[in-house]
Parts: sequence; C-alpha cells; structure tokens
Amino acid sequence: MSRIRLTRRAALHACYVTHSALWASYQSECGGSYLEEAAFAPEHVLALPPAPTLQGRLKAAVPSWQDTLARAPRDAPNGAPTVLVIAGAALVRVRTLCCVSSRACHSPAPAQRVIELIRELPEFHRGCPVAKLFSKHIKVEEQAATLGTSQVCIGVGTPARLDKLFSMGALSASRLSLVVVDCFRDLKNRTLLDIPETRRDMWLLWRTHLAQRIADGHTRVALAG
Repeated sequence: MSRIRLTRRAALHACYVTHSALWASYQSECGGSYLEEAAFAPEHVLALPPAPTLQGRLKAAVPSWQDTLARAPRDAPNGAPTVLVIAGAALVRVRTLCCVSSRACHSPAPAQRVIELIRELPEFHRGCPVAKLFSKHIKVEEQAATLGTSQVCIGVGTPARLDKLFSMGALSASRLSLVVVDCFRDLKNRTLLDIPETRRDMWLLWRTHLAQRIADGHTRVALAG
C-alpha cells in the first residue's frame, strides 16, 4: 500500500471539503437548486493524496490506474478520454523559489500550464496519448481532427476549449471516469473558480457536458493544484 494513500477518515473529510468548495462556487455562478445539489454529492468526489506531481496523486488515489486510467481498450471510441484535467485560462501561478538556486521563478501562463501538467504524466503517455486541449496556437479544427482519429486516455485543457470540443462532437464523455479541476493560484491568490470568466466557462462545461454523468455515478471529480 502506498505510504501517501489517505486514510479512510482523511479521504472522507477531503471529499466533503472538495464537495463544499465546488458547490459554493457553482452556487455563486449558477444559483443552484436543491435538485442540482442532490445530483452532486460527496460520494461523487475522489480525494487525491498529496504528492509532488499530478501523476503521483493519480497513482496513489487509483491503485488500478494502469488498467483503468492509462490504457484504452481496442474498441474504445476515438476522442473519449478516461480522465479530463481542467486548467484555468489567463492565470499565472504565484512566484516560488527555484529548487536549485535562490532566484525567483514564475510558473507558466495557461497554455504552458497545460503543457506543464502533461509533463507531469510521463507514465500515462506509454499506454495512450495525452491530448493538449487549449486554444493558444492550436486551432479547434485541428484538435477536432486529431480527436476524431485518435484514442485518448487523458485530456488536459481549458474550460472554454473543452466545452467547444464537446459541443462539436469531437470530444466524448462516454468513457470519462474522472474530472480533475486544477486549482493552482495566481499572483492575486485566485483559482479558476475565483475568476468570473473562468468560473463561468467551468460551470457551463459542467452543466452542459459533465453533470449528468457525474450524477449517474459514472464520473468522479477531484481538485488538484
């Protein structure tokens, strides 16, 4: 058993905390009804144990990750990821100290953040491609064409572009088992759930393409960052 795997009590607490944070953000943007709240419960949340990388957190949270998250069956439809990682747009992470010196570093902006997250998943690349699904320098038509001819295990992108790809039919939630919301903080200590534009895009994506699958228990949600 992994040393960083959460105890049952800690995992349950983390699920309730994550659920409360997401529901509060949803209410602030969409209002939210009792029925909508009932359709998104703490049991729909997956607690990710602490680890230096997203890959480490996913592996610790899902022991069967090689078979369930990083490999697509031969008959899996194209453009249907198992994991969707949602990263914020127009965000820059707070300044941190480099590990090898005392000089300050800036973490990357949106497109670079998506690439950074993909680079944190080297072992997931081996079984199935990880898709870059952001708008900077990549046309949506190109992404749609690639998704239409490729099996995908993990997609990493920004809310608005993901919503557009779903709406075009290029991206499918038919195999989706986990949605990871990347909540790193910018210089003003804001996450994608704090900034009006990205919060709006995030919950539009959720309501339009993810909510029913989450409510049905086919997809779980996690926070990272």
